[in-house]
Amino acid sequence: MKCPKNLFMLALVMTFSTSLAEEEFLLGNDDDDVETLETSDIPFNLPETLEPTSLRGTSRFLAQTPPRAKMTCDKYPSVCRAKGSTRLDCLQDEVMLLGHNDQNTEDKVMRVTITFNRFGSGLIQRMPRVRLGYTHVANNKYDEWQMYAIGGSANPTIFSEGNYYIASKNANAKQVTKREESKNGWKNWKWRSSRDVFVNGAYFVPSGWGSCAPNYSKSQSFTVAHGSMVPALTSDAGPLRCVRYKAC
Repeated sequence: MKCPKNLFMLALVMTFSTSLAEEEFLLGNDDDDVETLETSDIPFNLPETLEPTSLRGTSRFLAQTPPRAKMTCDKYPSVCRAKGSTRLDCLQDEVMLLGHNDQNTEDKVMRVTITFNRFGSGLIQRMPRVRLGYTHVANNKYDEWQMYAIGGSANPTIFSEGNYYIASKNANAKQVTKREESKNGWKNWKWRSSRDVFVNGAYFVPSGWGSCAPNYSKSQSFTVAHGSMVPALTSDAGPLRCVRYKAC
């Protein structure tokens, strides 16, 4: 009965020896230089403040994954394109569309107010894009859109009031507005800007004539601040940072 026990102990010793041999193969002997990852081995560039991570005592997966807290979309856009990303300034192409299509005339009665939002840097277009109907865009902050901020087609009415527009460095993306119209018919569309702030060369192309007032009822109306107040008004805009069982 002692033989099986001895064989079992021998198997454990052999397994332990094999594990040590594998670890020595991966990490090298104490006398050898410890292997480190070169920058070219990382799937995206490391921030300058981070040094390549040693593999000793760390899995290869962890060694290749620098902390995400220091990453931003302007330097690491691949992080923000990742599915499920919740970063405020992540890349997003078509943000907001109002209206089914240009032929859906029922949308002429649509009335939409977009207010107190922050559209972070890296967003590309449609903040919003409007088809038909009326849209009041008030007290929103726009950070460096990549194509345009507000667009439309099929003769919508758009009133931009008290917004804060910061254009990107891209010389071809300074205009806030974009009309989807092959002819010059858009010149009759009612698109107006009032008390907006434009930074870094941003500009709004108005069109049409007549009133663009939202005509809110007494219960719907609210005071629209000047665009210069928007950075403070939207400083807390974004997803709530809540802890379970505690008030947000």
